[in-house]
Amino acid sequence: MLKVSIITPVYNASRFLEETAGCVLAQTLQDWEWILVDDQSKDNSREIMERLAKKDDRIKIFFLDKNQGSGPARNKAIQEAQGKYIAFLDSDDFWSPDKLKKHVDFMVEHNAVFSHTSYGFTNEQGEVIRETYHVSDVPVTYSMLLKKTEISCQTANFS
Repeated sequence: MLKVSIITPVYNASRFLEETAGCVLAQTLQDWEWILVDDQSKDNSREIMERLAKKDDRIKIFFLDKNQGSGPARNKAIQEAQGKYIAFLDSDDFWSPDKLKKHVDFMVEHNAVFSHTSYGFTNEQGEVIRETYHVSDVPVTYSMLLKKTEISCQTANFS
């Protein structure tokens, strides 16, 4: 069984998709599949996705019949996922090269079904606009999540 299924909804992401692909391909943990679901992009995202999939058979691409938003695109990707773990990565976001390895190692060591990390923000030119947000060391409870969460979808993994 594959270790990690990376879930990426795509909509008009041609400007960022190659760089996002670079961060996936650079992961130190290489036991992954990357599932991209295009939500009827109007730019050349589809062509970029097709080119990426031809270069690496771990990259799986799907296309929605009509524009439905990122939620249905993520759900389609989850339906296609074959990994033990799920990781979310939006088409304009980037990971450090050891992101997947650190998450999986932590989850295995602690028998965790969910993990997340700190994160930061950059503008479209790659300039930092908000320093890394550091998540508290306090365990997250269901009750806390109902009130407020700082967990970013892009930093979450679950099994």
